Amino acid sequence: MVANAGDADTVTAIADKREARDFCLGIIGEDGMQRMRLLVTDDKIQYTLDKLQRVLNTQPDARIVMLPVVISLPKLIS
Repeated sequence: MVANAGDADTVTAIADKREARDFCLGIIGEDGMQRMRLLVTDDKIQYTLDKLQRVLNTQPDARIVMLPVVISLPKLIS
């Protein structure tokens, strides 16, 4: 996703609560926007999206892009 860097702490808390398998914050751009990457298991996708949408709903430039994971090495064990 791309969101206002000021919301990084909130997104981090969401990632922690949903036990994200991977979470990474990117470099903050000149526009104050920051790339944030989360990897969650299938059973946590909807909850995570709902929480993120509430945070990002007020940001017209924020974006969430969902990509399916076809394979991950090493294989993640649920």
